[in-house]
Amino acid sequence: ARHRLALRLDANRPIVSQNGTIVLIQARHPVLALRGVDVIANDLSLNPEQPGLLLTGPNAGGKTVSLKTIGLCALLVRFGCFLPVDEGSRMDLFPTILASIGDTQTVHEDLSSFSGHLLVLQQMIDAAKPSALLLLDELASGTDPAQGAPLAQSVLETLVDRGASVVVTTHFSRLKSLATVDPRFSGSAMEYAEGMPTYRVLPGALGESRALATADRMGMDPNVVERARKLMDDGEGAFSVAL
Repeated sequence: ARHRLALRLDANRPIVSQNGTIVLIQARHPVLALRGVDVIANDLSLNPEQPGLLLTGPNAGGKTVSLKTIGLCALLVRFGCFLPVDEGSRMDLFPTILASIGDTQTVHEDLSSFSGHLLVLQQMIDAAKPSALLLLDELASGTDPAQGAPLAQSVLETLVDRGASVVVTTHFSRLKSLATVDPRFSGSAMEYAEGMPTYRVLPGALGESRALATADRMGMDPNVVERARKLMDDGEGAFSVAL
């Protein structure tokens, strides 16, 4: 079964060790590869010296797909499967793999989306150790960014302090800046060209969220979008221009 899966994925055998290194060369999301669609391949990496990877960029630009690609490749290795990557790729063995992706709101447990997210974050903090791979999609979103962003930074610092490997997608400017001031974190941006996302990862770059451009592209009333541009405060506007 593993052999047949490898053929369907056009997969290669990765280098495997146990020190927390990931070097995926031209990686493709396994589920998309199985569907036979034309998958955009990307390079994704982290290592013990730089265990935190921040994925930034536009809405609907492919950040979560890249995050899931790393997680699924880590799981495939645990089950002895080859990966949809180029030769020379490396995926070390992570006995602990945890993910926070999507809405965790539950009515029967009286949890808001943010409350549910906090419970998952605490579980990740408890599980953080050198053999853990933690995947966080839109860390600490769903609340006031003025408080959510500092909380997100504190969580990330705690996770890497405890030796975990962490991949996070974010729109927070504070976290985008983190990749430029804390050597434990690297940043990669999803490319945006000619008014459209290309779904390509640009290692070492920081990406703008482009929420307003996405609203424009999705057909929202131009007057609403223009008013939103005027309402952006000077600091956020300057950061957007800088990116």
